[in-house]
Amino acid sequence: MRTPVVATPGADLAPRSPALPRLVVGGLFAVGVLLGTIAIPALAAGAMGLVLQGRVMPRVEVAGVDVGMLTAADAQARLAASLPDYTAGSLVLTLDGVTTEVPYAQVGRDHDYAGLAAAAMAAGRSGDPWSDGQQRLASLAVGTAISDAVAVNQTALDRLVVATATRAFVRPQDAAVVVNTDGTYAVTLPHEGSHLHPDVIRTALIGALFTPTADNVSVALTSDAVPFTVTQRQAAEAAAAARAMWATPLTLTDGTDQYALAPADIQAAITFGTTDDESYGVVLNQAVLGAAMDELATTIHRDPVNASFAFNASGPTSVVAAVPGRDLNVAATLSSVTEALQRRGRGISTVSAALAGSFVEPSLTTAAAQEVLPNLIRLSTWTTYYVPAAGNGWGNNISIPARDLDGMVILPGEDFDFWRDIGPVTFERGYSYGGAIIDGRSTGDQAIGGGICSTSTTLFNTALRAGLQMDARANHYYYIDRYPMGLDATVFATDTFSQSMGFTNDTDTPLIIKAYTSPGVVRFDLWGQVINRKVSFSSPIIWNRTYGHDTVEYTSSLLKGQSSRVEYIHNGFNVSVTRTVTDGTTGAVIHSDTYVSNYQTVNGVVLVGTR
Repeated sequence: MRTPVVATPGADLAPRSPALPRLVVGGLFAVGVLLGTIAIPALAAGAMGLVLQGRVMPRVEVAGVDVGMLTAADAQARLAASLPDYTAGSLVLTLDGVTTEVPYAQVGRDHDYAGLAAAAMAAGRSGDPWSDGQQRLASLAVGTAISDAVAVNQTALDRLVVATATRAFVRPQDAAVVVNTDGTYAVTLPHEGSHLHPDVIRTALIGALFTPTADNVSVALTSDAVPFTVTQRQAAEAAAAARAMWATPLTLTDGTDQYALAPADIQAAITFGTTDDESYGVVLNQAVLGAAMDELATTIHRDPVNASFAFNASGPTSVVAAVPGRDLNVAATLSSVTEALQRRGRGISTVSAALAGSFVEPSLTTAAAQEVLPNLIRLSTWTTYYVPAAGNGWGNNISIPARDLDGMVILPGEDFDFWRDIGPVTFERGYSYGGAIIDGRSTGDQAIGGGICSTSTTLFNTALRAGLQMDARANHYYYIDRYPMGLDATVFATDTFSQSMGFTNDTDTPLIIKAYTSPGVVRFDLWGQVINRKVSFSSPIIWNRTYGHDTVEYTSSLLKGQSSRVEYIHNGFNVSVTRTVTDGTTGAVIHSDTYVSNYQTVNGVVLVGTR
């Protein structure tokens, strides 16, 4: 339990009755008078201290109650029985004209009985023999008076201070702009706040509660006003500025292209608060405006298009100009938009803002292509012949990807990836179901784009013979004799896996893919500047030959006597072919690649009718 707050009791001299207490005090006093010397009174006073050890000196009164000759406990008990009740009244507290009564008992207000008894006991016992003797003799002669002291519970007083400060506190309310559900603005009214410092409250309460009276005591407090900072006029001006900002679209232009920032997009970015100059006004949400700029950047973005080459039957004839890419400078445009909207808010008519863009040069510029054009030669070529049929979409599944690649330029250091660089394989682009090898069996209508491997194999062999760095390649499940043995390149893709074909332009010249297609034929040429490479191939090395045979399967889907071949015989074997690429001048080996193909055995299947 915390120590009570008390008013320190005081001691003073006051006239008292000449009657002396009994005991030896009277005798000692008489001896002191008769001797009439300094030493004898001092000895008498000292003897009094010894005789009255543990008791209050004679003729000591506390708040008018005589406690002389009593022990501290008895003195405290007499005071409790004799003094008026300080717990029965109330503190009448008026704050800003509103009055409440706080019972004294709520704050633990009472006489400080223990402190008063201790003060009485301390009278004539300072520890200085001469001073104590003088005070004891004086007390015998005229008495000692100790004033009243009040105690209050510190914790309860703290609570009262906090509660009063809380009642006094009213937060000032600035005028503000609020957005209605229909998007219009309204202005709220401001009002002053108030507060009262806890130290002021505490001083006033202590002054009243420690007044030694049993009656009610009163305290009147007035809060200090706290002014608001945003006036109704300032808020109204902010609302007007906001309306001006989004009243009309804001045109974004670079002098050529124009885009409009819609009023709704502007309004979505408007908030209200403290501006850069510490006043109240419109604060543009940069994140919201930035999102609008990001969306615009997507619209404006254009990938650069490299220069390419026009061909006739003899080869490249001219350069098709490059097209620079374009990007939006989001940060600069956002700054321009913000400034334009702020001008509108200041009442300045502003219809447009600068669109800050940047152009991205293509990797192969028109000028660079024109320098290359006179030196272009055909580096390699390969042709595949096939039979247009349902299994290859009547040639569409082969010719469509070839046309996608026609004219493609691969710059030095760039790579080619078949699936990445052809267009989407979809029905909308003319592809259809075609043949594919699935689970070791030929199928005719289960794979969209079936037959596309004729395109990948043809381009693979073209790049192979140009002496390029070859990347992804895989052989077919079984050998197809329209392809060079051991140098086919199948491609396929599922939802979870894909096999592609690829190579890298590891030369110093741009390479141009030229495609030629007609029913039953697909051809690729690779054009570039002289690279001085020689390419040679080993003869195929074959081992592990196995032989297939025909099998018969009976089916009710055919009439008796009818038959249909659904699978041809494919003999299995392993084969390896090595390609060697050397420098045409020094003979140094640039690439040496051995391609090992494992072709599986497939038995023929003939269906025979039973129906």
